[in-house]
Amino acid sequence: MAKFFISHSARPGTPARSVLEAVRARLEADNHSVFVDDRIRPGRRWRPQIYDELAQCDAAIVLLDHNAMRPRSFWVRREVYNLMWRHYLGSVHIYGVLMDSVDVRQVRAAGYGELVELQLLRDAGEEPAKVAESIVAEFDKAEVVSSDPMRRWLDEITDLIRHVGPGNTLNRFALELGVGPEEFGRFIVPDCYRFLAHQLLGRPQPESTFRAVDVVSHIAGTAGLAHRALPALVDGQAARVLLRRDDPRRVVVINAEYATTAEIFVMRAGCAARTYRSVQVSAALGDDLTAELMAEFRKAVAILVRAQDDPHGDRFRRKLAAYRTRRIPALDAGFLIVDPAGVPLRDLVPALSELRDLCPWLTVIVLTGDHKLGVEELGDLGRGVVVAIDPPLSPNDEADLDAIRIALTELSNEERRVHA
Repeated sequence: MAKFFISHSARPGTPARSVLEAVRARLEADNHSVFVDDRIRPGRRWRPQIYDELAQCDAAIVLLDHNAMRPRSFWVRREVYNLMWRHYLGSVHIYGVLMDSVDVRQVRAAGYGELVELQLLRDAGEEPAKVAESIVAEFDKAEVVSSDPMRRWLDEITDLIRHVGPGNTLNRFALELGVGPEEFGRFIVPDCYRFLAHQLLGRPQPESTFRAVDVVSHIAGTAGLAHRALPALVDGQAARVLLRRDDPRRVVVINAEYATTAEIFVMRAGCAARTYRSVQVSAALGDDLTAELMAEFRKAVAILVRAQDDPHGDRFRRKLAAYRTRRIPALDAGFLIVDPAGVPLRDLVPALSELRDLCPWLTVIVLTGDHKLGVEELGDLGRGVVVAIDPPLSPNDEADLDAIRIALTELSNEERRVHA
């Protein structure tokens, strides 16, 4: 049995609503679990439940009718953003259905452009039951998802919070995450610890993350929460750009000065999974910048593929040749963080271009520093190759982020000493 999520903006009496009901009936007839927002009981905190369903589902169906194209369909867009994140992680199947003669151009204009990367089904005026059968047939052909970093990360955080148990400490933890005492006793999600895990991972203020973790750090069994919460310091939607696969050889620029900032974005994009690994390289001034950079790049890549003892030998070359056509063992995604160290960004282009040809599976992250984006300076790599995190960091963001990172790291070390 699989868990399905249906994202829609279907009004009663519309063709989209008929398709929704037909799909739900067809899936439930096969004993699948189907979540539609109309099944949230009155009075429940609906946002946390929707986020939980988005994180737990095995497959999702997005009904794209004219109502979903309208600007006010904010939540359909938010659901698609979260679903596509899991799609990039390889952990959910998504089926978009074009309805009411909606076309790809309209889908892009309405903010659902990422869905165009997937195979979209068209209802073509068919009976709702036929549309439902088409979706079920597509799902039956799909491979079973074996890995889910987002769900695993959420489970780990939930289990750590569960050690706190009910009482004043948990109340204070909730308060730091923006859940007031007047509503804490009215949790309507089945598991309040899971609800708080969602609150922790979804908080936009890094300092509230630190203060919440600090509140419970003395509780036995919570050691590790500070470390596991570290990726939550940055915005998940901004980090998601690191996972886009429309051009696997893309270069991402982050207007940051510290490599640790980029590392946190990698951790956030990969939901703290250990199979999403990054290495750092600093540019060096020399007589042949491109050759020197490529030598450093090769050493860094050798670390990622676990061939650091032979970065220029036959074993490393054989590995690179093999990895051009298949996934790398124990590495779902590799990231190379490049610190220009004062070198003009344009001067990095030849080495970056050569690296992209050598390792097409590698995502390169360039720190632009000085809080500028630097997309134009790297434009010679090709149209659409260079992208920037969105939204970019403000002048104060990185300083605040680094201070909280250091504080969380110190707290994590303290947790280990206390609970050893």
